Amino acid sequence: MTVIKAVRAEPGGRVVLAFTSDGYAADGESWSDRLERWGARLFGTKKLFIALGLAVLTSLPAGAAIRILGESDAVILAAGAVPLLLFLYFLVGLLLHTAVEALAYVLALVSLPFLLIPSYRRWLFRKKPPVRERPGFVHAGWVGQAQAVRDGTGAAVSLYFTNGARVRYTADGAAGRDLVAQFQRLLGARMIIH
Repeated sequence: MTVIKAVRAEPGGRVVLAFTSDGYAADGESWSDRLERWGARLFGTKKLFIALGLAVLTSLPAGAAIRILGESDAVILAAGAVPLLLFLYFLVGLLLHTAVEALAYVLALVSLPFLLIPSYRRWLFRKKPPVRERPGFVHAGWVGQAQAVRDGTGAAVSLYFTNGARVRYTADGAAGRDLVAQFQRLLGARMIIH
């Protein structure tokens, strides 16, 4: 089973697609998926290290400007604002990454005694039903034709069902590539790639 997150369905909004050998399920995006997507967009690891590198690179000319123009408060504030803001962005992102990890460990430790309660165990270890039993399951035979369009960074797949309905899935980056590949594997010759 392959799962693709960060997919937008038209109609339907953000979904998570789970593929099997004979179909796929489109489940609505959960709050944890939204939080993960938001965190990666604002404070992704790559973005944090770029900000740190830029902070270091911009601090070198700022230090030279302070030495040349003098150490007045106005010069220090003007020259040091950009490196300081970039470094603060890096620190906030690092703090959020660390806080999420620490909170997960604290919740795990606090909830250990509750594992003795059977209803809590059932709730904690509940599983999603198999893909074929989910309400959003679509059998591959229900799709009459599909069209995929790839652009520079993303991809869009339009599905035309045998009952006349239509749905379009779009995704960016690696999720877009996976989206096209999974529908190509699932539908074979019924899929046209532009």
